[in-house]
Amino acid sequence: MNVARASWQRNFDRQNGSRIQALQVRFDTARAKAEAEHHRMLAEAEAARAAELDRANQTLERLGAIGQEITARLDSESVFTTLSRHLHDLMHANTLFVGLKDDTNQIIDIRYRMEDGKRLPPRQVPLASDNLSARCVRDNEEILVAWGERNNPNSVPGTRHMRTVLFRPLALGGRVLGVVSVQSDRPNAYGPRELLIFRTICAYGAIAMANAEAYQQLDRAVGETREALQRLVQQEKMAALGQLVAGVAHEVNTPLGVTLSAVSQLNDSIRQVRGLVDKGSLTRSLLAEALQNGQDLAALAQRNVTRAADMIRTFKGVAVDHGSDERRVFELGEYLSEIMSLIRARVAGNGNKIEVDVAQIQMDTYPGALAQVITNLVANIADHAYAPEKPGRIILRGRSLDAYMVEIAVVDQGGGIPADILPKVFDPFFTTRRAAGSMGLGLHVVFNQVTQRLNGSITIDSVQGQ
Repeated sequence: MNVARASWQRNFDRQNGSRIQALQVRFDTARAKAEAEHHRMLAEAEAARAAELDRANQTLERLGAIGQEITARLDSESVFTTLSRHLHDLMHANTLFVGLKDDTNQIIDIRYRMEDGKRLPPRQVPLASDNLSARCVRDNEEILVAWGERNNPNSVPGTRHMRTVLFRPLALGGRVLGVVSVQSDRPNAYGPRELLIFRTICAYGAIAMANAEAYQQLDRAVGETREALQRLVQQEKMAALGQLVAGVAHEVNTPLGVTLSAVSQLNDSIRQVRGLVDKGSLTRSLLAEALQNGQDLAALAQRNVTRAADMIRTFKGVAVDHGSDERRVFELGEYLSEIMSLIRARVAGNGNKIEVDVAQIQMDTYPGALAQVITNLVANIADHAYAPEKPGRIILRGRSLDAYMVEIAVVDQGGGIPADILPKVFDPFFTTRRAAGSMGLGLHVVFNQVTQRLNGSITIDSVQGQ
């Protein structure tokens, strides 16, 4: 009996152990499957997150490149078209428009409008209206509305009904420049990804519009400055011509004065001879003396009138060259001598002496530009090189360098130019005599005429005190 019971106990323990072992195996298997499923889900989640991060990085990289492209545009139309192209690429947008705020007229000027790939005519929205564009600009806030099947009260006649509309101000530093809107015929078309893209591109658009506005203002300012400079340069040209006029007036005054004196004396001599004839006391010797005196006076008057006529003719030729911009052939030595004779009075008034040493060279260039260059250089020397009480020499030299180039030097023996001023002498509006009324354009005009019109170069060599 005890033997049978012991055998049963052994069988029971053996079977019980097998069942426990089987349960343990099933438990371990289930746990292993659960762990495997958990790891698989973790792996899938990690892969999904990595893919999402990769897409996000790609989106950020693309937005960065888009930002560089948008902000490189310097005119509003290019900014509009670039914004439109990238927004259409990255978002579903049946309708897109860009409007700029017009503070003067209190409107939003919607210059760029697209619907289904077609450009629509521009329109204007009053800034004080209830239109979503106006609200977006006034409040400087983003507006996202999903109309669904309801009618959009802001729909523009002639355009399609859109089920999702998104507006964002073009703002920079608290200043609202305008508004951008994208609209879709799909319900709830714009989620977090689209909002991120839209906000980023609008930020770049605001920068680009500010740059375009600043560039336009700068371009206008540069244009106005250029026009003003051209007017001043023209005034400087007229001033150079005025110096020639003053020189001619001074030089012509002397021969005309001599002529007037000779004619007056001749008139007195004729009146005396008439008186002697009336009295019957005219002798042969008196008549011969009167005739000789009259002939001498007439010759003197003729010489001085001829001299004055020659000077006027010379001035007329130089004045025509100043007034015109025509190229012609002329003899350099003769032409420069004529110019110096016309401005001699302007320069020699303080006792300065002019010396001309120019070879006989035939030139084919623009004499008006050359005349202005020489006139301005010599006048500059007269104004700056010598004090009124200490006149000096002004030397004009010219020689041929080769078959195409001529070197002209204007030399003085004044006190020289300080080293810190020397690099600035050709700059516009630079002068050391502003108190005396100088505009500082004389040498600037010289530089431009030499380097541009005469196709040459100009240098200045000066040491202070020498």
